Amino acid sequence: MALAFPRLPIDRLKTVLPPEKAPDFTKPFAIVGRSVHGLRLVCVNEAAIHAGLYPGLSLVHARSLCERIETVNEAEEADKDYLQYLARNAGRFTPLVAYSLPFGLILDVTGCDHLFGGPQKMLEKVTAYYKGLGLETLSALTITPAAARAFARFGVNRFVTKEDFVLTLDRLKLPSLEAKPDVQMALRRAGFYCLKDIQAVSPKALAARFGEVLPARLDALYGKRQEPLSFINPPPSLYLSLRLEEPLIDVTMVEKQFFILAKEFFKRLTKLGLGCLMINIILYRVDGHIDRIGIETGRPLSDPVQFLSLLEERLKSLKTPLDAGYGYDTLALSVSRSTPLRPLQTELVNDDLEPAEIGQLVDRLSTRLGADHVLVAGSKESHIPEYAAFWGVAQHHKPHTEALKALDAQLKAQGFFPLHSNPPERPIRLFCPPQPIDVIAALPDDPPASFRWRRVIHKIRLAEGPERISAEWWKHSGPDRDYYRVEDENGERFWIFRYGEYPKTKWFLHGLFA
Repeated sequence: MALAFPRLPIDRLKTVLPPEKAPDFTKPFAIVGRSVHGLRLVCVNEAAIHAGLYPGLSLVHARSLCERIETVNEAEEADKDYLQYLARNAGRFTPLVAYSLPFGLILDVTGCDHLFGGPQKMLEKVTAYYKGLGLETLSALTITPAAARAFARFGVNRFVTKEDFVLTLDRLKLPSLEAKPDVQMALRRAGFYCLKDIQAVSPKALAARFGEVLPARLDALYGKRQEPLSFINPPPSLYLSLRLEEPLIDVTMVEKQFFILAKEFFKRLTKLGLGCLMINIILYRVDGHIDRIGIETGRPLSDPVQFLSLLEERLKSLKTPLDAGYGYDTLALSVSRSTPLRPLQTELVNDDLEPAEIGQLVDRLSTRLGADHVLVAGSKESHIPEYAAFWGVAQHHKPHTEALKALDAQLKAQGFFPLHSNPPERPIRLFCPPQPIDVIAALPDDPPASFRWRRVIHKIRLAEGPERISAEWWKHSGPDRDYYRVEDENGERFWIFRYGEYPKTKWFLHGLFA
């Protein structure tokens, strides 16, 4: 299905400007934009067309034809945002929407038309919806996107069946090719007036005379060559909508309807063997406004009851509560990220929390507080202490408990660690960056006898070390570190290290033992 909004900039002004500031649209009016050759008309209203004006005409020429024409400068960014808003609204009819510039959309309605009573009824409903937003709308529905665009923009605003497709396309005039003006002029001089005349000529002859673009365009129109479409949103793994007989204003009733929709949604998702990691909740309001809410999970979600609890948490955590306005008439669910759903093996007797229960807890906390506020400690391969651990988002953390247990057993079986020995102790708390301290030692290479940290002197009773940790030589990150585990007279234990060679030696406190 192709939609064209030929007067979108003017229609946008009608909806944005208050009545006291809006120009008189019953008189000649035009949107003016800059081009290489100066100011030109971008969009004109019906009164301006009757005065002999048209898009592409220079402003100087336009004023010579109509002195009293009122103009407004083009706002490209605002027009783009408005077209994007219209594209989002098309999600109530199909999840696959692409731009068709200028001022148009392409909707892939494959498998959606039966929800609206057939293709003809769907075309009428889509057209009526956008006209209800105050837009002049041209629309067409046929078997190829290129032909639908041509039908919508060049006079055949209806549903064209497969049987009437070729006959209707043959009758289109040359402007439907959307070729350059010099190519269209050359085609007219050659005696061509409609697409049927051009079809009688071989593609090689057309390419030799008018270039490769013309036969490629003809093949796209007749469906001999498929033009790729860049959809605004990637096709979801599953999309399911629910059209309500009466608009809903109460948020509690909205949650109940989403639970009904979620039962069928997750039933279909389970049949596909998928679990969702990112689910989109879309609420279409009667006045065209769309509310979108995303829920991200760490583990594959396939339970409607769990989804409802996450939805309740998400709605409570919204900074701006939902505004139903005149009510929501359509609700939809879609999956933007999914993963294969695998069955989990649980133990018969286990007093500990199951991984699934922990995952559900993490999902609820992340939905309520935000994923960036629920963190988990993780480790990575690095012999530098401050790089060996990190804090990561809990939902993105994948526990590998069983794999780690198997690896630990394998290392012990192979004698990786010597018998009756443990790896060097590490403190529970590390300072980042390490804290500088003042140290007194008998000799530069001896363990410290005392040190001062935060204006407090600690006399060392016991010291163990040094444990040398070399720098990352491939990064040229500095000299080696000599670490000591020390205990003062009060029984407090510290992890300190010597950095650099004498006489430029520096000491740092890196961590505290429990």
